[in-house]
Amino acid sequence: MSEATATNTTLIIFAKNPIKGRVKTRLAKTTGPEKALQIYKELLAICKGYTQSLPFRKVLYHDLYSYNYGYWPKEQFIQRIQKGANLGDRMAIAFKEQFEYAKQVLIIGADCPYLGSTILQEAADKLKTNDLVIGPSLDGGYYLMGMRHFEPSLFQNINWSTETVLTATIEKAKQLSLRIHLLPTLSDIDHYEDWEAFLSSKEV
Repeated sequence: MSEATATNTTLIIFAKNPIKGRVKTRLAKTTGPEKALQIYKELLAICKGYTQSLPFRKVLYHDLYSYNYGYWPKEQFIQRIQKGANLGDRMAIAFKEQFEYAKQVLIIGADCPYLGSTILQEAADKLKTNDLVIGPSLDGGYYLMGMRHFEPSLFQNINWSTETVLTATIEKAKQLSLRIHLLPTLSDIDHYEDWEAFLSSKEV
């Protein structure tokens, strides 16, 4: 990776504070809240593992309050709090804040264990020649978005947490005449069978 990309890229990580009953609620319907919390903590550790060594400026946005529970060394991960009424607002505000420090900004959640440093590297590199990079998820959303210029309309009038998020976002991007690069499609961990599939994939 070039020095220019390394110094000009900020990676935003959206993560929920690991509190029983507040994380992975769909998964908890099968596992119960205690097991769901344990799985989410494992997802956080995985996310830290594949982002820690990346030569990006890394900013962790907690959903409630800054709480360093052992996964995120503060010398490597800047701590911030999410702001906004819904997911779109929170992402838009985070992007706007971080474009004050970087020429290109990526955002991911902490619940896609298939994502790794190679794909994040590809996302940063593809922003050299594209306006927008998106990592589609199997549920119709996306696990990653990267931009070279802040486009707030990409976060407006989207039905979040539905299977239409990706298609609606791409349609908005086309209306803005943005050059788009799509990354490999990956699975988030929303249900227990998603977690079981991930564990099985590690054993292959």
